[in-house]
Amino acid sequence: MRAGLVLNAAADTLSTMERPAETLAGAIRGAGFELLGMPDPALDIAAQLDAALAAGADVVFAAGGDGTLRFVAERLIGTGCALAVVPGGTMNRVAARLGLP
Repeated sequence: MRAGLVLNAAADTLSTMERPAETLAGAIRGAGFELLGMPDPALDIAAQLDAALAAGADVVFAAGGDGTLRFVAERLIGTGCALAVVPGGTMNRVAARLGLP
């Protein structure tokens, strides 16, 4: 399955990681997904998401806090592209309510 990664490197938990994009990309590939390019944390979330969709992602891994997850989820409505939640914020309420660790 073709995957895109959208990363909010300023999100609380992600901001403490040494190389969040590379670490998450390795985990996604290790899980058997074909990662369609690396995210550019210098770009805003909208630009990263546009790039993932333009590359033909079947699923987008959204790494960040609740605001990032909400933004990506809203933009994916009607696209046929699935959302994979990667908690990376402070409270991660979306992930907690979905029962994700």
